[in-house]
Amino acid sequence: MARIRNVSIKIDAEAPISLNVTQDLMQTQLYNLNGGGLGTVRDLLFAKWNDGELPVQPGTYERVDFIGSSVRVYSLGAYVTAKVLATIEVGETRYLGSFTEQQVAVLDGSSEIEVEMPDIPNAWEEIAEDAPDPKVQAEFTSVMQY
Repeated sequence: MARIRNVSIKIDAEAPISLNVTQDLMQTQLYNLNGGGLGTVRDLLFAKWNDGELPVQPGTYERVDFIGSSVRVYSLGAYVTAKVLATIEVGETRYLGSFTEQQVAVLDGSSEIEVEMPDIPNAWEEIAEDAPDPKVQAEFTSVMQY
């Protein structure tokens, strides 16, 4: 299960800006170019993560453009145009467990019958990072939702 281990944010503004350094940068409110609210940095980043639109393989990814366009940041009484980029460290937690035949059919797309899926982090055995890969019949990657 892929997870974000660490994230740092860079606001590349077109003009000098002043932000409240006591506030978590992830809570910075962003606006579209017309001044409409988009949400916080955190909301926008984790929405992309939860939608599977960010890298999920373990590693560090720099200058990830998770918004896709310029935004505006409110600073010193005015809106300043900026690009917001992230450096994301992706880790993974490995679990060992099994699916029922019905669950496998849903996962591989051969069935549309609704079935309850396991709560993997709580129902399956976590495999230590340094443990060798176990013998398995199938392997898949999903993301830990935020």
